[in-house]
Parts: sequence; C-alpha cells; structure tokens
Amino acid sequence: HRDNYKKLLRINKYSNINGAKSAQGSLDKAIEKSTLAIQHHSMEFDGEEKNKLIDKNYMVIAKAEFYKHEYASAAKTFNFLVRKSNNEELRSEALIWATRCYQESNNKEALRKNIRILEEEHDLNIMQDAAMNQIQAENSIKEGYYLEAKEYLNKALHKEKNKDRKIRMHYILGQLNLNLNEHKHALEDFNKVIKANPEYEMVFNAKLMRTRTHIEDNTTFLELRKSLEKMIKDRKNNEYKDQIYFALGELHLKKADTIAAIKSLKLSAKSYINNNDQKLTSHHLLANLFWDRQEYIEAYNHCDTAYRLADRQSAHYDEIKKMLKSSKKIANKYNVINYN
Repeated sequence: HRDNYKKLLRINKYSNINGAKSAQGSLDKAIEKSTLAIQHHSMEFDGEEKNKLIDKNYMVIAKAEFYKHEYASAAKTFNFLVRKSNNEELRSEALIWATRCYQESNNKEALRKNIRILEEEHDLNIMQDAAMNQIQAENSIKEGYYLEAKEYLNKALHKEKNKDRKIRMHYILGQLNLNLNEHKHALEDFNKVIKANPEYEMVFNAKLMRTRTHIEDNTTFLELRKSLEKMIKDRKNNEYKDQIYFALGELHLKKADTIAAIKSLKLSAKSYINNNDQKLTSHHLLANLFWDRQEYIEAYNHCDTAYRLADRQSAHYDEIKKMLKSSKKIANKYNVINYN
C-alpha cells in the first residue's frame, strides 16, 4: 500500500490489485493449507462442527480471498461462517469482514444491510465496535458526509488499541477538519500525529498540512514559517523541497503576500526531482497569480508548462487548457507591444 497524501487517507492500508498479485503465491498457499486442514480434521456431527479450529481455517481462507481482491468469494466464505459457526464472537467478526467486502466492491445495498444487522442483532466487543465505526466513517467519507465521518472516527478512536491506526485516524480527522474549515481542531490533530512520531512520510505531510490550518494570527504564522524553513534546511528533505516551498507559498498567500508567494512557488517548481504532480500544481498556481496581476506573458509561460505536464486525468486539466488558450492570445499581443 502506498498512501496518496493529496487525498483523504484510508483508515486501513489495503494494497491495490498489483500489490495483491505480488502476494498471490503466499495467499494461495494459505488457502491451500487451510482447505487441507478442513478436509482432514473436520468433525461435524448432526450439523455441528466439534473442532473449534475449523472456523479459524475458514477465516484464513476468507481473509486471503479478501486480500486477493476476490471480494465476492470472500464474502461468501465469511457469510458461511455467520450461518454455521457456534462462536458468537467469531460470527460477528465474520460479518464485519463480509461488510468490508461489500465496501471494497462498492455494493452499497449489502453494505447498509450488514451495518444495520451488526447494530441491531450483534453484541460487539470493543475492537469489533471500533471496526464498525471505521467502516461507517469510510462510508461517510466516500459519500461526502464529512461531519458524520468525524463523529464515527472519534467514536472509533476511543475504542481502537492499535497505535498506528490511531495515528492514521488523527491524520484523517485533521484532513476532515480542514475540509470543514475547523482549523483549530485540524491543527490539534496534525500536532498529535507529529508528537506520536510515526513513519517519516506521515510526519512530513502532517507538518505540511499544519500550514493550511493558519488563520489570522501573526504568532502562528511566524511559527509555521520557521517550521517550514527549518524543514528546507534539513538534508533529509532534499527530495521534498518542492512540496515544502509550495506549502510556504500557500502560507504567504494567506497573509496576502503575493510577491513572497510567487518567490516560494518558483523555488517549488525549480526544486522538482521526480514529483510531476507537484510541479504541475506549482506552475498552475503561478499562472493564476500572474493572471490576477495582469502579467499575461508570465501567466502564459507558466500555464504552458502546466499544460505540458498535465494529462486528461490531471486535476484542473480543462481549466488549464482553457486558460492556456486565453493567455496565449493576450501574451502574443503584449509581445508585439513590447517588441515595438
């Protein structure tokens, strides 16, 4: 799994289809061994399984199918356990996993039905309750109900015991609070992430995201600016300088300091190493700033670069294409004026 910090993070780090393919050999082996265990050691009498380990083998099979992205097959196995197992806790666990299958396969009707059954008919333990809240939070985020997602995440945080998942949830809460313009709460969440000292990439992005929480307060501005300048000097961040300069540019824009913002954004574009998306974003913002300043030749130059970096899947592709056409016409006229 590789996180895309430009988007809202997922609570659970499930791999994409390519990651699943790379682990297919191990997952197939797990399925094969568990199937053999069931075939050789099942002790079913009068429709009741006496060997308690058989249910666990079915869980291994279903989870392996889930991680292979075979969601229909996994859901079928999980639902078999829900019907057949005598262990109430395991039945609830299997139903939660079946619900995850429906979420990943975008089966909204089955997802809502399972959530209702889990809420009304199952006595969940603390960890299962946390998992339920996480599923509901993910669902609310997907449907754009950020306030509702916040409530579910806060409930999950109080029950979750896994440290890494708790840190991720604080990061996601920070992102949600930013989207809801609750800057003070967002800052608190990103600070909690940094203080917990997770993997460096998350700490780095939490520090960048903190700058977006700035509101009119000169003390906070100076602290955030110094934090970014310190990050620029740290050799560990050499390959991330484009992102740091961009964050610094955005921070200056919040203080309406366009000249300082342009300087930082130019450094962002210049510091490009291998982050094509960041370079595109920096040039696009520069194009807009120069357009607003009626410096149309500069606007055209940056827009032209952004357009060369973009493809049809890029954010703001149509906007960049339209702006390029307009700015080119005006820039050509200014070039004629300047020449004459």
